Amino acid sequence: QAIRNANDGISLVQTAEGALTEINSLLSRAYELATQAANGILSSSQRSSLNTEFTAIKNEITRIADVTEFNGTKLLNGTLASSATAVNIQVGITNSSDSRIAVNVVKDTDAAHLSISANTLSTVAGALTALGKISSAISTVSDIRGQLGAIQNRLENTITVLNVQAENLQAAESRISDVDVASEMTEFVRTQILTQSAVAMLSQANSLPRMALQLIGG
Repeated sequence: QAIRNANDGISLVQTAEGALTEINSLLSRAYELATQAANGILSSSQRSSLNTEFTAIKNEITRIADVTEFNGTKLLNGTLASSATAVNIQVGITNSSDSRIAVNVVKDTDAAHLSISANTLSTVAGALTALGKISSAISTVSDIRGQLGAIQNRLENTITVLNVQAENLQAAESRISDVDVASEMTEFVRTQILTQSAVAMLSQANSLPRMALQLIGG
């Protein structure tokens, strides 16, 4: 069961990672748009078109952060950001911290918490400011992905250890069972020999009176 729990934890992490990958792609596109909008030769109309796409990107980033969940638990809206609200994966058989791996590193990754919601590409100055903010947002998302990757590695290593433990326990159980079978067989043979000896002795005892009569009659 601990192995199944750890695999569920990996699925949770991979769900968050998949959504963060998409957010990272959107941020990369936003950075491209900001770089283009910072070009002074663009017209206001062209820059406005770029800003329209940038606004759509920010809205999509927020939507992904709000809807990404695993088994009813929101993953990217800040729910798991504190130890008090973390998802604890039970990978041991005791009620101790050593038996749990916490997923509590995911911050809120909507546009506001990534500090890009107020940015605009409508002006050159705004586009230049957005470049810095978007760059920071990309770094933030990369840090979160790195932390999730570390948790997934822990879970995978834990599964390896648990598999070894399960294999050793099964081997030990098998050895114990084999010993019990051997012991029971030995006891069975011993009992069978005693029974056969008793029957032989009883048969011999029953034949003595007949032998005595034969001798007398002779």
